Amino acid sequence: ENYFSFEYTALDFSNPEYIQYAYKLENADKDWIYVDANNRIAKYTNIDPGKYRFRVKASNGDDIWNKSGVFIDLIIKPPFWKTTWFILLEIVVLVLIVVFIIKYREKKIIEKNQFQLLEQKLLRSQMNPHFIFNSLSSIQSFIFENNPLEAGSYLSRFAELIRSILYNSREEFITLEKEIKTLQNYLELQQLRYNNKFDYILDVDPLIQTDLIQIPPMLAQPFIENAIEHGIKHLKGKGLVSVSFTLMANDESILLLVEDNGIGLKASKKLKGEKPKSHTSLATVIANERIDVFNKGNRKKQFIMEIDEMKDEDGKTKGTKVKFIIPYREL
Repeated sequence: ENYFSFEYTALDFSNPEYIQYAYKLENADKDWIYVDANNRIAKYTNIDPGKYRFRVKASNGDDIWNKSGVFIDLIIKPPFWKTTWFILLEIVVLVLIVVFIIKYREKKIIEKNQFQLLEQKLLRSQMNPHFIFNSLSSIQSFIFENNPLEAGSYLSRFAELIRSILYNSREEFITLEKEIKTLQNYLELQQLRYNNKFDYILDVDPLIQTDLIQIPPMLAQPFIENAIEHGIKHLKGKGLVSVSFTLMANDESILLLVEDNGIGLKASKKLKGEKPKSHTSLATVIANERIDVFNKGNRKKQFIMEIDEMKDEDGKTKGTKVKFIIPYREL
């Protein structure tokens, strides 16, 4: 809340009582406000932060106006809780709290001493900080590249994403409905970060009851991140990320596909100065470790992951495809 006023006067020694005034605060008042000689104070309250110009003009007793008038410029600064540094401070505090919670949960998992469950949760926790800080960079980019006062609405979406990650990281399996919502939130944040450089498709087989079928959380997200960071980021045109969940007949499994129209695996490695077979991404390593743990605990239904470059009819690379076959659980 703010309050300020302007007091003004004009000189007319013969008939000062007949002087008329008109004032206007540009960017606040739509029209001129006309008053008589008995009302020479302009009062304002609750004006939004920004740049303004206060103008005032007067007429004499013969109703002849001074058209140019006089003006004064002023700047209203935002309250501290709407400043860029305070918004950034809120983000830093939020991240510190999230990191503390993640570390605390890791400690509790270790204390349980349940080997297979412990190993699985620790593998998931390796991805959580990476997931969080990359999502955070989306918000930071929006703050620095746009109006920081508008970033508040997107912080709520980021907070919702954090809550989903923390909840999902405690579970071996979550409903497909929750997984899809988390992926959609993540993709929307990445669209903000990259200024809508890519579109996305999130397709779910209508035969799948998303509220009843459960799958391991966060299998697709690291590969969606790779598609954006290493494939679409370097694309000259507009990118496309496609994520689909399809029910496999007579197999009690779901086919999960993550596809992009990026530059491909080989071109991405070449940009980073790597030999084609010299490096396996962290996302691939962690995903393989998670799949190994799942498969050790369930010999009958095996998880499968495949990563390939997609080619067109001429044999040219047109993107990357990650394929998962995921045995699911039913509630």
